[in-house]
Amino acid sequence: MGLNNVPNENKGEVKEEIAEFLLDTVLDYVSRGQSPVDGDAFDGLSKNYLPVKKKKTGSTVPNLELSGGMLDDLKTKIIGNTLEIGLFKDSASELSLLKADNHNKFTGKSRNTGVPKRAFIPKDGDYDEEIMDSIREIIADASENEVEKPKPKEQKSRAPNIRKQSFDESAKDTPEYDILLQQRKTRDIERKLSIAREKLKDLNDKENTVEELKAKKEQQRLVIEDAKRSVEESKNRIKILKERLKGLKK
Repeated sequence: MGLNNVPNENKGEVKEEIAEFLLDTVLDYVSRGQSPVDGDAFDGLSKNYLPVKKKKTGSTVPNLELSGGMLDDLKTKIIGNTLEIGLFKDSASELSLLKADNHNKFTGKSRNTGVPKRAFIPKDGDYDEEIMDSIREIIADASENEVEKPKPKEQKSRAPNIRKQSFDESAKDTPEYDILLQQRKTRDIERKLSIAREKLKDLNDKENTVEELKAKKEQQRLVIEDAKRSVEESKNRIKILKERLKGLKK
């Protein structure tokens, strides 16, 4: 990341903002059945797999979500001024790592499988240009000197940076829809909780006046407690929805 013009005291916050933006945007693209690597739509589901996915999730969009496990394991790491995104051996399951390799076609073995390519991690280089432009804008906004920002492009329908639902209209108001939607909300809250914890850790490592440090720590503790409550409420909601679904299937 080119952060030379960003004040040193702001670099940590900018890195976290970019990491959060990138993870959310990649998941947004994938949820719509679109590759964040090249911006192209994923190929449709196979005839055999389509009814299986429809029955389990209520969706026929090729969005890499059946159980949600692989995308749950997608993480970002900040090492110096380098931002990495992917599934890492120290946190992802072996099954998630295998699925990610098969879909991104990183190895010769994965390229020879029958699994369709649905690239969401670039093997070499950057993400889709619109994503990279947005990252450059984040850096430019935080820069100390006047930095030329990327010129705004004509609005394209394929790249709004907001989370969209990828369900068919007919799938709405079903238990499967509610469960998947609640699971996504839970993941969003858990990411925010992780960021809040990192900020609190960062505060512990910085030199501040006693008053400033106490105020900032208390603020982050409140954020963490609120996020914990939200995660618990969301997980309880998922349990209720799953019980309701079991009752309907009896």
